[in-house]
Amino acid sequence: MKNSVLYIVGATILVGGAYLFLKNKKKKDLSKLAELGGATTGGATTGGATSGGTTSGGATSGGTTSGGATSQNNEVFLPSDKDMKLIDATVLVGKIKALRVAMNKPFNGRKFKDRNFENENRPSDWTFEYTLYRNGQSRIPEQIEGVLNALDDLDYSLDANDNLVKLDPNRNKEWIRVQKIYLSLVNSSNLYPNAVSELSKYGYKIDPITKKLVKI
Repeated sequence: MKNSVLYIVGATILVGGAYLFLKNKKKKDLSKLAELGGATTGGATTGGATSGGTTSGGATSGGTTSGGATSQNNEVFLPSDKDMKLIDATVLVGKIKALRVAMNKPFNGRKFKDRNFENENRPSDWTFEYTLYRNGQSRIPEQIEGVLNALDDLDYSLDANDNLVKLDPNRNKEWIRVQKIYLSLVNSSNLYPNAVSELSKYGYKIDPITKKLVKI
């Protein structure tokens, strides 16, 4: 009986000591982790590390990148208006180059319906395919001019080597546009209806006799 009492008392002291030891050790470990940057919760490190230990959509959540845009404190940084203008201008340059390639593309088919009538300047002699080709070619200069105008609206133009040139955003766009339309009409044998109409919209016309720009 005496031995049993001693055994129970000894076991109680041993268990109690082990409990206090583990409790103190856990407290020290937690304190040490806190000093290193935070204690772990649910297998994921809190306080500046990744949440859940994984990434979402190929990008780490909580202060890194998501979907290609930098995110910090739930703020998404988008391209500026200046950046977007440059991107749009670059796309327009590609369109202009494509149109110029199309303009220089030769016709590889039968041009004339009859060998006895092969007049390049007489549309009635052309085949249907050649008529489509010529009509398409005749519209390309005006299409290029339209893209150049869109480029001008973005405050860009092209130099002689088709490189982008930044324009002064405070320039007199209307007067510059009027001059460009005037020069394109005077230097061309064709009076494009759209160009004439646009010139009229700005309050100008070309005198048919003097070929000068006059106010309406």
